[in-house]
Amino acid sequence: MSNVCKVIIIGRLGRDPEARPYKNGEGETVSFSLAVNRRLRDGEKTEWHQIKAFGKNAQNCKLYLRKGDLCCIEGRLENSVYDKEGVQHKSTQVVAERISYLSKSKRSVEKQAQEESDVAVPF
Repeated sequence: MSNVCKVIIIGRLGRDPEARPYKNGEGETVSFSLAVNRRLRDGEKTEWHQIKAFGKNAQNCKLYLRKGDLCCIEGRLENSVYDKEGVQHKSTQVVAERISYLSKSKRSVEKQAQEESDVAVPF
């Protein structure tokens, strides 16, 4: 049995997905931040999560997601350690395995309008 922690997060993109090529040059990965708001007794708190996507998920994120879009990420937690200026830092990211787009971006609305205007209407 594997000790993988699965998560489901719903939130809004804090920035456009940023694409980077794989080291071998075949394909790319994208990363972006996701803001999740929690209601508290005395107000609201925003928590930020770092999301990574690979393969087809990365391609779709790059095409369809923009800053402010609402989406649901299903994935697993991945911990990493890196060194910055001699200081060791730890970070946790969510590796997206499934992405549901919950709001239409301006780009997808424009594309749909263009496709609808290209369709010939019979008389």
